[in-house]
Amino acid sequence: DERLLGVKLLGGVLDIDLVVRCGNRVGIAEVKSGGKALSKEGISQLGTAGGREFLGTYTSRFLIVDTVWDHTRSNLRELAKLRGIELVELPSYRIDGRLSREDRQRLAEVVGQKLGCSERGR
Repeated sequence: DERLLGVKLLGGVLDIDLVVRCGNRVGIAEVKSGGKALSKEGISQLGTAGGREFLGTYTSRFLIVDTVWDHTRSNLRELAKLRGIELVELPSYRIDGRLSREDRQRLAEVVGQKLGCSERGR
């Protein structure tokens, strides 16, 4: 229903890459590429922004990366899962700076399912 890019809270102290809304459900996303896509930076940012003190524990959280986390990132995958963060791997972006049709569809499906938009035919 709605999306906002580059949302800043608390006078710019907290920066959220993407905020999405579907009906009365809200999600936030951190988008990471390159070396940052392989670190826990996005997980930490989402943990802070989605905490009780800021946007609340009912806010869905998405970490969108331009790579596939293989077995060497299993600890990060587990950390994201434990914090209720949905990992969305979009490796086509790393290749040429564009999302493939399949990756666009994957992103829409993951976000839609989590926010309950897919049942409404969005």
